[in-house]
Amino acid sequence: MNSMAEITEKEFNDIRAMVYRFAGIYLGDEKKSLVVSRLNKYLKKYNLRSYGKLLDMISKDNDLLSKVINSISTNVTYFFRESDHFDFIADTIVPRFAHSETIRIWSAGCSSGEEPYSVAICISEALRKQRSHANIKILATDISTDVIKTAQKGIYKIDALKNMSTDLINRYFDKKDKKTVQIKSFIRQLISFRYFNLRNNINLYNKFDLILCRNVMIYFDKSMQKHTLELFYNALKPGAYLFIGHAESIYNSGLNFEFVKSAIYRKK
Repeated sequence: MNSMAEITEKEFNDIRAMVYRFAGIYLGDEKKSLVVSRLNKYLKKYNLRSYGKLLDMISKDNDLLSKVINSISTNVTYFFRESDHFDFIADTIVPRFAHSETIRIWSAGCSSGEEPYSVAICISEALRKQRSHANIKILATDISTDVIKTAQKGIYKIDALKNMSTDLINRYFDKKDKKTVQIKSFIRQLISFRYFNLRNNINLYNKFDLILCRNVMIYFDKSMQKHTLELFYNALKPGAYLFIGHAESIYNSGLNFEFVKSAIYRKK
């Protein structure tokens, strides 16, 4: 088989229809080469001759479907990405919880866990400096069961910690070997990792003080973006915050969000 199998127009259209139907991710015509580069490995793995055969397999295997969706949507991530968001958490959000309240966070589209762990470390560090004992409860969700399993282990290459000081690394990580570290258990215990598809709705007993959904909605069309923002709006407490990616916008959503600063909004 060739190192990179060609994809027909019908196969590409069928794949992007499947991706949209399942995950709400819209793939434009310009994404054809990305689909080929991300999915060709499955043809090799299962010794398939066409993307049509892969689609047949996917239709019978939800686990494979989840893997394919994750392959198409995965971005490079690392700890404390977009550091201004974490400065805002430490300087603006955490001081509101100095009197032993519970801080509830949702990391939506958490991927392999760097984001929710960064949030947990950021809040823990800010509370430590304030000598506060507020509880931290973080829900971290993703559409891929594979990345959730990876995130639960909390094991990362040292390269992923490039934005962190040696002091923070020593306080919140255990060294596994020369190239890998693991999040300490007291931080892992703050986070509940769960499968969740943003196409669905979520029933909540307790609403959130902060939702992070960064660089996820950029993959959605307007209809799916509207659904997702309504989902988040209803899941936030009044006065709570929504963080999105810097390339994303919630203008014209019709929802009562107040612009705070770049990629940060507040529910009125």
